[in-house]
Amino acid sequence: MKQDIYLILYNKIKNEAAAVFLANVCYFLLCVCYFIRSAFLKKDIVRPNIGESRRMVEAVSPKPVSAHQIVNQPVDPEVDLSVIIPVYNYEHVLENMLRSVLNQRTRFSYEVVVVDDGSREEAKCILRRYQDVENVRVIFQENQGISGARNTGLNAIRGKYVMFVDCDDTVHEDIVEKLMGEACRTGADIVMGAHALVREKNGAEISRRKDIYPAANLERYRDGDVIMNYPGLPWGKVYRRSLFEQVRFPVNYWYEDTVIQFLIFRLAKSFSYVPEVLYDYRWYEGNYSKVQSKSSSRVVEHYWIVEYMLEQSRKIGLKADPVEYKVLLRHLGGYLYHAVAGLDEDVKKALFDLACHIVEKHKVAMPNGMNLKLRELEKSFLHRDYAKWVLVSRSL
Repeated sequence: MKQDIYLILYNKIKNEAAAVFLANVCYFLLCVCYFIRSAFLKKDIVRPNIGESRRMVEAVSPKPVSAHQIVNQPVDPEVDLSVIIPVYNYEHVLENMLRSVLNQRTRFSYEVVVVDDGSREEAKCILRRYQDVENVRVIFQENQGISGARNTGLNAIRGKYVMFVDCDDTVHEDIVEKLMGEACRTGADIVMGAHALVREKNGAEISRRKDIYPAANLERYRDGDVIMNYPGLPWGKVYRRSLFEQVRFPVNYWYEDTVIQFLIFRLAKSFSYVPEVLYDYRWYEGNYSKVQSKSSSRVVEHYWIVEYMLEQSRKIGLKADPVEYKVLLRHLGGYLYHAVAGLDEDVKKALFDLACHIVEKHKVAMPNGMNLKLRELEKSFLHRDYAKWVLVSRSL
C-alpha cells in the first residue's frame, strides 16, 4: 500500500524525497483510520473445520494438478543472456515487441528463444519470418499456457543469465546493456530494472506511469529480505540461470508469477536495482491479466498456489524461515482477499480457515520483526478473526 501511494505521488510531483515523505504521512493517516475502525470492530471468529472447508473450496475450484519437465542445457560461454518470449496470438503488436528485443544496443551477446504456445495462424506467420535470424530460435508447441511456454524456453536456453519478455510488451533498446552491465559489475544473482505501466486503447497510448521504486525501504523489509520490496514479476529482470536449475513455472495455475517471490527471490544470494525505466508493460483491453475475471471461480487458485509454493519450497531444499513467513502472510492477506472478494461469504470463510491453518503450521520466530500490516494480519490468522482479516486487507 505504501509503495503504491509513493508511486502515485512520485509520478505527480517528480521528486523522490518529497514523495517518500508524503507517502509516509498518507500511510500514517491510513493507520490511524485503521486503528479507529479496529476499536469498534466486532470479532467474527471462524472455528477450525479443515476437512469441511477444504471440501467447500475444492467444490468451487479444485486444486490444479501441475507437472513439468526440467532439462538444463549446458551453458554456452559465448552466450551472456537468453531472452525467453512466450507467444500466444497478439499478432497486432508482435512485431513491435520482437523489434524492441532484437534492436538492442549492447556489447553483450544474447539469444532469443521464442515459444509459440498454439497461436493463431497470423501470429505463426510472423514468427516464421524470424526463424532464420541468427540469434533467434522459434519453438512451436501445442497450447500449454504461459507457464508451459516459459518452461519450454527454460529447457532450451544456453545463456549465463535469463530474461523474460511478454509478447504484448516492449523493452527499451538499452535494457540488455543496463541490466547485464550491472550484473557483471556487482555479480548479482538478480538485477531488476524499473518499468512503465502503459495503457493503450484502440492502438493509442492513453497514459504512462513510471514505476521507479525509491531508495528508501518504505515497507520496512530489511536484511536478507529487502528484495521483497520489489515486484515479483518475471519480466523486467535478468536472473542468473542457475536460479532456475530446480525451478519451473507451475503449469495449469493462475497466478503463476508467484514462483518469483516464493522461490526465485529466496534462492538469490544477491540482487541489484537499476532505477531507470527499461521495460514497458502494456495494458490493453484484452490483456490476460484483465480477462482473469474476479467473478471466475478460478480466483480460488490464489490460495492453491500458496500451498503449491510451500510444497515446492521443501522439494528444492528451502526451509521455513522469517522471509518465507512474511511472504506467506503477504500472499494470504490482501492478495488473497482482493482476489476472492466477489465469492460467496461462506467460501471466503472456508478459504480463511485454510489460510489460518497454514499460518499456524508455518509460524516461525521473527527476530527482525514485521511491519504493521503483517503484524495485524498475523493476529487475524492466529486469533481466527475473519472480520479483522477483511479490515486489514482492505485498509492497509
